[in-house]
Amino acid sequence: MDRLMTAGELAAYLNLKRKTVYDLILKGEAPPVIRIGAGPRPRVRFRRADVDAWLARLSAKPAD
Repeated sequence: MDRLMTAGELAAYLNLKRKTVYDLILKGEAPPVIRIGAGPRPRVRFRRADVDAWLARLSAKPAD
């Protein structure tokens, strides 16, 4: 099983700021999110395989 990435690790992997990752989550544009815990601020994690598949889909989309 893939080790789960934190939002900070995802940000580093994508060379983005952590806030940008959270903005993508809020807009529904992030890779699939695993929410851990309940309440208004659950922890979020990402599977590396999901992130790589998401990147592949992004790169396959034609430019506007």
